[in-house]
Amino acid sequence: MLCTARTPGTRFPARNLRKALRDLQSDIDQAILQPPSIEWREVFAEAKRLTSKYAFSTQCRTLDTLHVASALSLGVASMGATDERQRVLARKAGLKVVGF
Repeated sequence: MLCTARTPGTRFPARNLRKALRDLQSDIDQAILQPPSIEWREVFAEAKRLTSKYAFSTQCRTLDTLHVASALSLGVASMGATDERQRVLARKAGLKVVGF
């Protein structure tokens, strides 16, 4: 069985996805990877600001906007994104974007 990534023409075996998910869970269980504490009111306020300023020019969708707003709220300098609209929004918001 193959899974299709969001990037057209990119495929990888489902077993690789299952292994990646197991590795991720292992990192969480061992506290190697720790979820940040998110202030959702701050994220939503930032998303509203981003939408007001960039929605027309980027055509960015709601979840992509929330992703960028979360990164800004957490104070990160860069973020990864595969979606072109999300990358454009992140750059306009001042983040360095790492593509996959």
